[in-house]
Amino acid sequence: MSLKFTVLLLVLDIIACISAKNDYGKIVLANVFFRHGDRTPLETYPNDPYNAVDTYWPEGLGQLTEVGREQQYALGQHLRRIYSDLLPEVYSYKDLYVKSEDDDRCVMSAECSLFALYPPLYNTSSGKNIVFQPIPIHTVPASQDPIYNAWAICDRYLKGYELIKQSAVYKCIDNVTQNVRDAVKEYAGSTQFSAGIYDILLIEDLHNLTLPSWTAKYYPEPLQVINQFYWYLGVAGTKELQKVAIGSFLNEMVGNMVAKKNGTLSPDRKMFLYPGHDYTISDTFLALDIYDGVRVPCASFASIELRLKDNSHYVLRAELFATHQPAFCFVAANKLSMSLFISLGESFAIDDKINC
Repeated sequence: MSLKFTVLLLVLDIIACISAKNDYGKIVLANVFFRHGDRTPLETYPNDPYNAVDTYWPEGLGQLTEVGREQQYALGQHLRRIYSDLLPEVYSYKDLYVKSEDDDRCVMSAECSLFALYPPLYNTSSGKNIVFQPIPIHTVPASQDPIYNAWAICDRYLKGYELIKQSAVYKCIDNVTQNVRDAVKEYAGSTQFSAGIYDILLIEDLHNLTLPSWTAKYYPEPLQVINQFYWYLGVAGTKELQKVAIGSFLNEMVGNMVAKKNGTLSPDRKMFLYPGHDYTISDTFLALDIYDGVRVPCASFASIELRLKDNSHYVLRAELFATHQPAFCFVAANKLSMSLFISLGESFAIDDKINC
């Protein structure tokens, strides 16, 4: 871990510790969600000089890298420091529930973070050979997961997205970017343009691989902007799309908090941990109207906390990026009333069985 990253985490820890003990009150429940650590590309393109997967990406496509494992371990250490007063050092199912996206890199990221969040018990009497703390990670098959995968499994979303593609805004973006998309498609050797080529180039760049000379004209801009435009229209082009994309996740968090407040949460847990993707954070921030449009880096996390002060429950909307990219890190906290957060969740409510 670099010195810069270590110093960054220390600064964030200091800020977090101050925040935890200031007039925001006592944390009684935290919904923590994060993006997986550094990964390999999801795919390559025909003319990609690095499409020999076994040579350049031995982990396989879309897999967590060694760098990603280190990032997630550091994130787990950070979570242990800022939530030390909330979570005991010994794991109990009564304290923590982990619900991961059913994807290798997400599950592996969860494992790495949990190993640091709950360090080995070297003085345990439970066994001589096992000192680490095994922690269950729960998943749902992607084809049945409305929290992490609604955009792919919900007919309501797919129909809505087809309508967006016929909209004036979408067609305008297509027209404005036509020349760039045609040129990139030709250089890439592809039959059609994919905005995902930006992701491929970004990862190759982050891994210090020399990009082809033709990319200098198109990477990072305008490909980054094009990539973001198509993503944004896909998840927030209409309120309907946004409800499908993030409604189930928002309402699960609201449900966690309401049950905690009412004393009906069973077991009476203290944290729900959601290992996911960049859109797990960005879609949530869009719903909360706090997203600034910047791509969410790997190993970033955010939390939405329920706090108690003067016998009055309220939500602290807290955004905290702890990552290897200091330029993307910020800390902010905005106090929301419980009723306001419930209303927000209701505005994104979706009945998965009926509408998907």
